Amino acid sequence: MERVHKMEEVTAIDELSRLISQHKVPTIVILDVKQRVEDWRSSISYRNDNDQYLWQ
Repeated sequence: MERVHKMEEVTAIDELSRLISQHKVPTIVILDVKQRVEDWRSSISYRNDNDQYLWQ
């Protein structure tokens, strides 16, 4: 039986987490980004964690 590996899509949230873990990001910046993401998620425009706004 042939196995097909499905490549998982990396979301903007996944990429943010990766970048934060790989770089020395000041706490104040992390808190700011966290607040912006939370605000975005609670907005009427939020669709998913891969939204173009989050990639910006």
